[in-house]
Amino acid sequence: MAAQNGSILLIGLKSGKTYNVDTYFPDAAGTFLTFALTGAASSTSPNFLVLPEDCQVYDLSLTTSPTATNVTLYADNAPVVGGVIRYANQLTSLPNRQRFNIRLPKGAQFQGIQAA
Repeated sequence: MAAQNGSILLIGLKSGKTYNVDTYFPDAAGTFLTFALTGAASSTSPNFLVLPEDCQVYDLSLTTSPTATNVTLYADNAPVVGGVIRYANQLTSLPNRQRFNIRLPKGAQFQGIQAA
């Protein structure tokens, strides 16, 4: 497979605002996801996102799986409980893909590292 673009949907816990974050999934295990709040994410986009408020990770979607098979989400350099996500379950073509209730605090540095 090749690198993919997709998105991560975050919901603000107090405001209810949705943050649809464009995400770039490189074509290799052991690499960071990159993020863009405006426009398309690419390999040169930042590999972290600082959360503007307490947020819930609600959805992650991509069109096809890159070479890596899953991602581990991190907040402030620590793995997030429940934050290992298998790409095969999160394809945009799956109308019933898993939704998440992963809560992250305001100001946390949010990242994702891919694994094989």
